[in-house]
Amino acid sequence: MTQAEVIFATPFRLPKTSDLGQSVVVLDVAFCATGAKRSYEEITLPFIQTLGDRLKLWIDHHDHERNADWVNDHRFVLVSRLDHPACPELVTPERVQAAGRVDTIICHHDFDGIASAARFLRGGIDPYPGCEADARAIDSRVGQASERALRLAGALAVRHDDVLRRLVLGSLVNGRESSEQAKQIDRAFQSYKQRSHRAKMLAAKGELIGALLVLDHRGNKEKVDRTVALLEGQKRAPIALFLGDDGRLTLACDADLNLDFCEVFQTGGGMKNRVTLSMDRLDEVIRKLHSFQP
Repeated sequence: MTQAEVIFATPFRLPKTSDLGQSVVVLDVAFCATGAKRSYEEITLPFIQTLGDRLKLWIDHHDHERNADWVNDHRFVLVSRLDHPACPELVTPERVQAAGRVDTIICHHDFDGIASAARFLRGGIDPYPGCEADARAIDSRVGQASERALRLAGALAVRHDDVLRRLVLGSLVNGRESSEQAKQIDRAFQSYKQRSHRAKMLAAKGELIGALLVLDHRGNKEKVDRTVALLEGQKRAPIALFLGDDGRLTLACDADLNLDFCEVFQTGGGMKNRVTLSMDRLDEVIRKLHSFQP
């Protein structure tokens, strides 16, 4: 079992390099896409350069136009999401061993990322039989996730704090939960189920604008799960468009559609079939996509 500190991150919110150890691994954290006030050049590249030789391994399965910059650097395992729908399957015993002694793991704070960190800590061995497949099902909708994974992923979708994330990590690494830990995860999962129900109701009332189903949640105080709303919306239209109260909009479509949001909206990276943009681009979104023909 590897002993290392685990730090949770996102592509646009990376930890300070001064807070990290001397041997760092990054798992399931994509290079930052271009957005308002953030980009690869402003966030990802300085992080890599400042870490220098302290960076031992970076594994990720998200497409980005700058992945090619690191193809000759053995530390980077950057693959297509199409080829690898989830990240844990890339965390092999051979790669864990090659990384050597590691004192810091940085991972994405969703189920896929935390399962990747758990697998690294376990020497490249799956936390439980089927976890690798569960990560694919939850992160890329390939297959059906188990009840165990749905519970943990649902809890993470509701509580965005490191306490809950560490509870999930511990559950995966150790294969057990104390009664109090289980209660916290169960409470969060129950909240997720309520938000999922409201998300389905929102999708049922969405407004069709050509190929778009508009899910307008602005001004609604009751929280919904955005991912569930988008998935339900895609049952009614080729493209689901979620309008949030946070000044952002999110687009999603089936991965099999011949549609690349990253290319259409010049984000520079991210998921081709799901993208989040600032709300001031709403008119542009409708103009470019309402007449899309699958």
